[in-house]
This record gives sequence, structure tokens and C-alpha cells, in this order.
Amino acid sequence: MKKMSTSIGLWIVLWVLSVIPFDVAHGDVDFDAQISELEQRLGKVEGKQKADLLEKLISLYDNRSPKKAIHYCSILLKEYEKLNNHEGMASTFYSFGNYYYYTGFYDKALEVYHQMLVHCEKNKVKVYKGRALVLIGRVHFKRGYYDRAMGYYEKSLKHRTAIGDEWGVFCSLNNIGHVYAGLGDYEKAVKYQFDSLKGYEKIGDKFGIGFSQENIGKAYFTLNNYEKALEFFLKALEAYRETEDFWFEGMVYQNIGNCYRMVGESKKAFENYSRSIRTAEQKNLGWVLPWARALTGSVYNDLGRHQKAIEMNQKALARFEEFQDLKGIYEVYKNFAVSYIEMDQLDKAHFYLKKRYARSLSHDDRMVVIDSLNMLGSVYTRLGEYEKAIQSLLQAHELSNKVQATDLLIDNARAMSQLYAAQGDHKKSLDYFKTYRNLETQSSSRTMNGKLVELQKAYEQDKERLEKKVTGLYLVFAALAAGLVIFSLFRGFRHYQNELVLKGEKIRSLQVESKLKLFQARINPHFLFNSLDAVIQLGQENDPDKLKETVLKLSNVYRNILAMPDLPEVELSQELQVVEDYLEIEKEISNGKIDFCINVADDLKAVNIIPLCILTLVENAVKHGVSKKKDGGRIDIVIEEAEDRLEVEVKDTGAGFSLEDMDDGFGLYSVQKRLELYYQGKASFNILSEKGSGTTALMEIPYVKS
Repeated sequence: MKKMSTSIGLWIVLWVLSVIPFDVAHGDVDFDAQISELEQRLGKVEGKQKADLLEKLISLYDNRSPKKAIHYCSILLKEYEKLNNHEGMASTFYSFGNYYYYTGFYDKALEVYHQMLVHCEKNKVKVYKGRALVLIGRVHFKRGYYDRAMGYYEKSLKHRTAIGDEWGVFCSLNNIGHVYAGLGDYEKAVKYQFDSLKGYEKIGDKFGIGFSQENIGKAYFTLNNYEKALEFFLKALEAYRETEDFWFEGMVYQNIGNCYRMVGESKKAFENYSRSIRTAEQKNLGWVLPWARALTGSVYNDLGRHQKAIEMNQKALARFEEFQDLKGIYEVYKNFAVSYIEMDQLDKAHFYLKKRYARSLSHDDRMVVIDSLNMLGSVYTRLGEYEKAIQSLLQAHELSNKVQATDLLIDNARAMSQLYAAQGDHKKSLDYFKTYRNLETQSSSRTMNGKLVELQKAYEQDKERLEKKVTGLYLVFAALAAGLVIFSLFRGFRHYQNELVLKGEKIRSLQVESKLKLFQARINPHFLFNSLDAVIQLGQENDPDKLKETVLKLSNVYRNILAMPDLPEVELSQELQVVEDYLEIEKEISNGKIDFCINVADDLKAVNIIPLCILTLVENAVKHGVSKKKDGGRIDIVIEEAEDRLEVEVKDTGAGFSLEDMDDGFGLYSVQKRLELYYQGKASFNILSEKGSGTTALMEIPYVKS
């Protein structure tokens, strides 16, 4: 999750960076000579000639020194004011504000964009008024004020529609999609972005097509549909190459790399980040280069090469500081913290997170503030400074609720659970763990909504193709007045369509069944080997009567297991009988040091569940929990009904372990995968543990009352 949060944080920054096209001057080798010549000529000309020279200077400084570009923007603004060139002033306001925005100075960017809006309204510069509304909304979106952002985006859409600015309309649709994505409504997000794409295709705007495709890819990325995201990123790359938009080409390589990184293909991720670096160096794309280096550093972190990650991020930081790019600086500070946490140098991680928090707070960048507070809370917990941890995490929770940031709330709930576990307050730890799990479930629901959008779109396309075929056949046979034949053909199409659906469902069902059987086949010998080890240990104690009794109980356990029907589900009572027999064996082997209690209401015993999951959790509690303590321990199995779900809790008082050191052996892996396969993402499974304080395994499955 930590790597995921890092990835989700990097992806949000890259999305926002690409919201508005940024003109890039590629420059030449003799950059200093050009600058010197232009600056000398600047003092010798006036009027339009001076304005033209200033625009060239701004273009040259665009990717090298935002500070210098801002300086010349302020001069150009005054020059256009003298010339009474209202559109020139609006265009300069646009560039002026963008330099502040792209370097993270949102307060100054917002001030300039508002000046631009007032100027455009006063002087009736209609096209740039639509842009000003979008730009103001963009700053609010970045700060997490989604309601304000939506208000300005909707105003821009209405204004651009009224003046017939087609390109602007499609841009506004894309921006509205961004807000819905920020709110977690990916169904609407993808709809607006597809509408934008269709619009750009209609007017043949290659850049707009690539821009929309990239943003659709980012929406799928957030839905964890990396295959679909990669498809759209590659399409966007092709469009940017056709239009020679090197800045966006360099950035889309980073998004492609992000897809490969999220599926664990570090080599391909590294290759695409390297392509981004090469493009940036060849075309002198100042802002692209440090971001590519920062992402490359993240891959090094994934591979455990933390010192190499730090070196790469130091190079990125040098460029970000040169540009005075706050967003980039925030991201590098976070990357440093991640590296030092992994290296267990918590003092250094704390240093960079405090710097990140202080700077983002002073510039009202609420998303970065929340993320920094969550990470600080985790570091304080590991340092044992619990009061500071609670203070940081509660503050992050309050802000996350205000901005409706689900991903940050998930991070917060997980960190709170770890904090209370470290303090020994297992009740609160469990409460926050359930909150964390519920939020992840909601997030999964949003993912499913996004997938439904994709299915619906495919359905509509298939429906359109089918209708065209039926219409075509109708025209061919209309002259023959063969109404009955047409009806038969229509039924044939419907039958063929239904047959495809049934075939797809059957294939999916067979795949699930075959995977479940594979896990079933592996689980039985897994349990047998562990049980035989226990029996051998008992045999070494030279107690033949006890050994005989234990072997008989073991045979009963296996008789019950083998008697289970060859189906993916069994009654809960049958599963619990096997569990009880198994625990009786373990109790005898340990000479009574292992005790247990099974607590379940009678009316729940007839509920169907997939077999051997509870047994696997109990076996894990024995093997890795109570058996590792000299005085043994207790295992409690509690099964309760919670609305439409069945909650299964297996809790032991054994040795426990650190969550960071958890090794998902086959047992726990099998539980997780079987729940995922059979219940299709509607079940959940989690482990809560701490060294010396026992372990709690939590399993939830869908439950329908009889």
C-alpha cells in the first residue's frame, strides 16, 4: 500500500501538470548568445517590436528559468497595456499565471487568473474569458476545493458553448471529468472524457485527441485497470508524435512507465522513464527531466536500491529548486522520506516530511498537507512518540473529510490502526482497521462502477453494430415482403448474442471452478503434512495410548474433509466440526497449553461458505501464534452476522508479529485468493498483529438471510 500511495501521489501530480498545454521552446546550443542578443536589442526598440522580442525571451526562458520568464511577463503585460492590445494582455496573463501554477505557487497563480478574468470581462475578450474560468477552477481543483472547481468549469462550459468555442467546450468537458474523478465518481469522469475525445475527433484536432486519450488513460489508471490505461497512453503517445508535441511526449512516457511499475514490470517502467529522460535532454524540456528522474528514483526504491533512489532524487531536487518548482520539491521530499523509512533512518525521514508539511501548509496545498501528516503519523508511531502521532493523524483525518479524499482517508485509517496496535489498544486498533477495510471496499465499488462504464460502452457499440446489420437485412429483403424471414433473422441475431453471453459466463465459471479446485488440492496435503509433524512429535514422547487416540482424531478430521462434497461451498457447521477436531488434537499434543472457544449462533450454522478457510486461519494461529509461546495460549473463533455480511474473526494470544515482517505463506495466500475468486471481490480478508500481543484474522463474506 505504501508503494501504491507513492504511485497514486506521483500520478495525481502528473495529471494536474498536463491539464493545460504548455508551449515549449526547444532552444539551441547557443542559448546564452541568443539571450544576450535579444536583451541588448530590447533597450533599442519600442511598441510592437519590443513586445515581439519579449515574447521570444519568455519562450527561451520557458524551460530554463521560470523566474526569468515571470519577470519578462510582467514587462510584456505593461507593454501590451500601452499598445491597448487587450488580447495580448489576456494571453500574457495566461502565461504569467501558468508559470506560478506549474511551480506550485497557487496563491499567486489564482491572483493573476482573477486579474485575467476581470480584464477579459471588461474588454470583452471572449475566448480568453473561457480560459480564465478554467484556470481559476484548476487551482481550486488542485487544492482540493472540488465544489469551487466544478462551479468555474461549468461556467466555462456555458460561456464557451454560447460563443461557439468548440475547442474550449471539449476542454471544459475534460476538466469536469477531472472533478468527478477527484470525487471518486469514475462513471461520470469517463463519460465526460469520452465526450471530449469524440469532440476533438469531430474537429480533427490531433493534439486534443491525444490530450483526451491521455486523460482517459489516467482515469483507467486510477481504476487499477492498467491494461486499458496503457492502451490509451500509447494512443496519446502516437498523437503527440504526429503533432511533434515533445513536452507531452516526454510526459506520456512517464505515464506508460507508471502502468508497468504498478504491475511489477520494473524493467519496462525503467525503460520508459529513461525514454522520458532522453526526450527531455534532447529537446531541452526543463520540467519533464526532473519528474522523469524522480520516477526513476521510485523504481530504485521498489527494487530496494534506496541509496541509488536518493541519488536520482537529489538530481531532480537540484532542478526543481532551480525552477522554484514547489510541486516537484514536495514530491522529492516525499521520495526521500520513503527511502529513509525503508532504510530505517527515521530521523532523516522525519526531517524531510516536516519540511514538506511546513512548505505545503504555507501555500495552502491541502492534498500535500494531508499526505505529509499521514506519513508523519506513521513515522512518529515507529519512533514511539504516540502523542505526536495521534495529533498528526487526527489533523489529517479532519482535512481528508473536508476534501473528500478517499485514498488519503484509507492511508489515515491504516496508520491509526497501526498506531493503536503499537500502543496496545487493540480495540481501537481493530475499529480503525475495520474503517480502513470498509473504505477500501468502497474504493473497490468505485472500481467496479468504472468497469461497468466500460462494459456499457462496449454494449452500446455492439448494439449499434447489431442494429445496423438488422437494418441492412431489412432493406435487402423488404422488396420481398418477407416479414416472417426478417423476424426469424432478428431472432437468429438475438439467439447468437445470447449464446455468446452464455458462453462467456460458462468460461468464467469454469475458470473460477478450476482455480478453486487447484487451491483445494493443495490445501489438503498442506494440512496433512503439518498434522503429521505434530503426530511424529507426540510419538517421540513414548505415550502409545495418547498417540493412538490422537491418530484416531486425525483420521476423523480427514474423514470429514474427504466427505465434503465436491462443491465450492459447505455448511458452516461442517467446517466448524473439522476445526474443533483439529483443535482437540493440538490441545492434546500441547498437554493442554492450547485452549480454544468457538462462538457462533445456531441459526448461522446452516450458512454456506467455501471450505477450509476457517481451518487454514486456525492452523495458522496454532503454528505461528500460540505454539511459539512456552505457556501456550488461547484461540477464539467468533462468527457473527453484520447486515448483509458474515464476519469471521480468529483471534489468538500467541507470539504475534510485525505487519512489516508478515510472510504470506501458502495458507494465508490460499484464503485470500479463494475469497477473491469465489466471491468476485465482494469478500475481504485482513490480518492485524503485533509482536508479543497476538494476532487477529478477519474474514468477511457476503451473506443472504434464508
